[in-house]
Amino acid sequence: MRIRIMTLGLLCGVPMVVPSVLLAYPNEERAVLDLSLSVPTSARLDTERQWLLLASGETLTVVDLATFAKVGASDTPYAIASDEDVNGSIQGLAISLENDQLYATQDGGALLIYDLTDLTEAPTRHLVSTGSNLTLVEYDSDRDELLMLNETNASIIRFSASEGQVLGQVPLTTTGSLTIAAMHYVPNIANGVGALYLTGTTGKLYLLPSVGSAVATVVLDVAGTDDLTGIAARPDSSIVYVINRSDKVLHPLTATNQAQLATIALGENSDMESIAVTDVTNPSGTYGFVVGSAGLSVFDTANNDLFDLGTTDDEDEPLLLSGSGPILAGDDGYLYVPFGKISVVSDNPFITVSTVEYSNGGTSMGSGESVALTFSSDEGGTYETRLGGDTTQNGSLIADVTGASSGSVTADTATTIIFQKDDSSLWDEGNNRFFLFVTDTEGNIGRRATAVTVDTPPPAVAISSVGFGNSKLYVNINRLPASDISTYRVYADTDPNVVAAKGEVAGTAAQSSSGTITVVVTGLQNGTTYYLAAEAVDSGGNVSVSRTVTLADGAVASGFPEATVGPVGLSGEAGCTLRPWQAVDGRQVRARESR
Repeated sequence: MRIRIMTLGLLCGVPMVVPSVLLAYPNEERAVLDLSLSVPTSARLDTERQWLLLASGETLTVVDLATFAKVGASDTPYAIASDEDVNGSIQGLAISLENDQLYATQDGGALLIYDLTDLTEAPTRHLVSTGSNLTLVEYDSDRDELLMLNETNASIIRFSASEGQVLGQVPLTTTGSLTIAAMHYVPNIANGVGALYLTGTTGKLYLLPSVGSAVATVVLDVAGTDDLTGIAARPDSSIVYVINRSDKVLHPLTATNQAQLATIALGENSDMESIAVTDVTNPSGTYGFVVGSAGLSVFDTANNDLFDLGTTDDEDEPLLLSGSGPILAGDDGYLYVPFGKISVVSDNPFITVSTVEYSNGGTSMGSGESVALTFSSDEGGTYETRLGGDTTQNGSLIADVTGASSGSVTADTATTIIFQKDDSSLWDEGNNRFFLFVTDTEGNIGRRATAVTVDTPPPAVAISSVGFGNSKLYVNINRLPASDISTYRVYADTDPNVVAAKGEVAGTAAQSSSGTITVVVTGLQNGTTYYLAAEAVDSGGNVSVSRTVTLADGAVASGFPEATVGPVGLSGEAGCTLRPWQAVDGRQVRARESR
């Protein structure tokens, strides 16, 4: 964020306002992503996979924060609405990167547990409290437990994530109903002990230690009428901040003993609903971010100074946002506010990829072909191109057709770079994640990933051996490892000069996940020599660059079907080992068994 500091000078006896700029974080709403989303009931960040997870109704949506788009079909979460065993409206989300699990509470008292490594799989369902409305949920990393708000009876349900069972239920009050607006677990406050903090409409803060079973109460409003709407803690778990929407202030408390510190006035903002506190690298420090109806209020936790981010002369104005909602702070200099759309707030450059065009006019790049990417950045600086990796710039540098993997870019100006697919390139078959990174003049780094598809013909296959059976041959092929291999084809003919170009396929086999591929060729005449050829076909219909007509040792690939007798014939053949060949009258024929 840039903080505008206005200093005074004199010009002909009249005060002159001279703007200067100091570095801070963040400085503006960089983009508003319109991904046809609903207003979320809950949102979480997966910082390991750089995903934003949003729940709305019975739908779980994942936004890839590398591409700033919904994840592809291969990562789209399981549709619980179509499965009566797990359907139900999702009320709250929690995440455990240690367990690679996402937790979703449902109306009706159920808990869903998703595997983050494969969200396409159906989640595991636990009926935690029949007929109850489970809403907010937090993950207790100190105890590997889930803490779920049972809104029906105003209690906290403790659930063992590892054992998959309820550990107990703790009432929040003995005086009847209670409205809870926000819930936040603060880990490792002292000696590995954390605490669950809850706020509501009574001006009180409720506290449940991770090792205790009794709820403590901290009174922040003696009259008991203030609306407390959000909670967040410093990353070091030292101070907890509570939003007081009624008084338009923040209540800081020491996490160890809940001592109340001086309140922080939120200035021109109002209707505050969510808060995030995170460490910042440029400049180094810890900052708090509060979302309200007037925008984003930002303060420095070192001195509780509220920044003036508005465009008028009024003091302590918030940064104007396109909408309000929960705020989530990434670990890479980005803030996200989902409200149906997603507001992206950062001091990093924002990159847009406008076109990905293949030289063949199609949707993929083959050998010797090229792809042209056109992009722009909202700030000037230098760009870098990488293949694979993630948002931390750990992919492989890749050079364009000029040999450069970096260059300069002018703000809001389209730049086109061209890459060619050749045998020495880093491109993989299928979809490749291509990253653009732009570094501005202040050292802030923005990123954008896009997909580039490579579709090249499969290589020639290797025939490892040929087995025989009754009127059939078994052609064993070494499996090709490319991800897009679909099937293997085998051709057979009694003329070795015909089989290499024959159009009629004699047998096929689908790609397997491992092992040797065996293609069975049937309908052959016993006692006849058949010459064989093999090739692979990928999912795009590309065929191997050449047919293979020899075995790995260079011998001609051929077979000699025979009726099987004895134990093999009775038990069912599976490709008997062929007897050696011998030269007879200039032809290769099967050697007779000795009698």
